[in-house]
Amino acid sequence: MINFLPNSPWKYFFRLLRNEVIDEQLLTQSWRKEGDEAILLSHVSYALQAIVIWWEKCFFRKTPVVWVPNCFPNYELLQLRQTSAELFFYPLNKNFLPDWEACELLAQECKPDIFILKHYCGCLSDTKKTKQFCSVQRAVFVEDASHVMIPTEDIGEKSMIVLYSPQEMFAIPDGAICIIRPAAYKFMKEAGNEKIPFNEIVDSIGRKSPSVSYWLFKTILKKITPDFIYSFKDNHSLICGINVGVKITPKMSKVSKKLLDFLLEDIPEFIKKRQENLKVWLSILDNMGISIEKSLFSKNEIPYMFLCQLNGSVIDRLIEKKWPLVRFFD
Repeated sequence: MINFLPNSPWKYFFRLLRNEVIDEQLLTQSWRKEGDEAILLSHVSYALQAIVIWWEKCFFRKTPVVWVPNCFPNYELLQLRQTSAELFFYPLNKNFLPDWEACELLAQECKPDIFILKHYCGCLSDTKKTKQFCSVQRAVFVEDASHVMIPTEDIGEKSMIVLYSPQEMFAIPDGAICIIRPAAYKFMKEAGNEKIPFNEIVDSIGRKSPSVSYWLFKTILKKITPDFIYSFKDNHSLICGINVGVKITPKMSKVSKKLLDFLLEDIPEFIKKRQENLKVWLSILDNMGISIEKSLFSKNEIPYMFLCQLNGSVIDRLIEKKWPLVRFFD
C-alpha cells in the first residue's frame, strides 16, 4: 500500500481563517494543458453525471451507452446510475488494459457513445489504442485519472475529457477536477452540434458544496492526539472513495480549494515520497525472497498503490502476515 494521506501542517489550518479568494485558474494549472477548461467538483461521480447530461443535450437524445471497465469502483458510478445512461462493462486483461480483441467484437453488438478508460493505481493505461478505438466508434473518450496525482507521460494528452480526484491523493475533505479538452468541443462540432459550455451543465446539477465541519474536527483531533491511540484502529479516512462524515454535494468546498492551493507547493515532495515507497516495497519483497511476476509501473509513474502480479501462494502468505493487500481478478 502506497496511498498515504499526510496530515497538512498547522500553518495551513490557520490560513483557513483568512478571507482569501482562490483563483481557480491558478489552482488547476498543474492539471490543465494548453486550451483545457477545468471544472471543480466535490467528487468524480458528479463529473460522470455531467458528461452524460452534456452528451444528451449535444445529441438531442437520451440513453447514451457508456462503456465502463469491468473492474471499476461502484462509488464513482453513484450519480451516473441516476441518469438515462446504459452501462456496458467491457473486459480487461491481466495488465488492467482493455481486452481489445473482445472489445472489437462487442462493439459490433453494442456500440459505445462514451468510453471510460481508467489508469489503475497510477499506472498508465493504453491511451493510444483507446483513442483509435473511440475515433472509429465515434465515442467520447473519457480518461479516469482519479488514481493519478498530476498528468504524466501520455495521461491527459489523447482523450477528450480527463477526471482527477485530489481528495484521494491529498489530505482534503472532498474534490475532483474535470478537464474538458479542446477535442471534446471539436468532436461535438464535427457531429454537427452546437457548443454547449460544460460549466453550464455542472451548474444545472447543483451549486451546493459539502459541509466539512466534521472532517475538520476529526482531522484536528487526530493532529493533537498521540499516534499510539490510533495504532489499534483502521485509520483510513476514505471509505468507498468518500471521506467519512462528508455528505457529498456537487461543487468542491471552499475548504478543499484552500487546502489544495496550500498543498500545491508540496506536490514535488509527495511525488518523491510515493516513488520512494514503491522502492521500499520492492526491497522488502526482495529481502523476503519473494519474486514479482510483473510490476505494472514504469519509472516515471506516480504510484497510488503498489500494483503487481504475484502467484497465489505468495498472496496467501502475505495475507497471513496481515499485509494491506487488495486482490483483483481472483
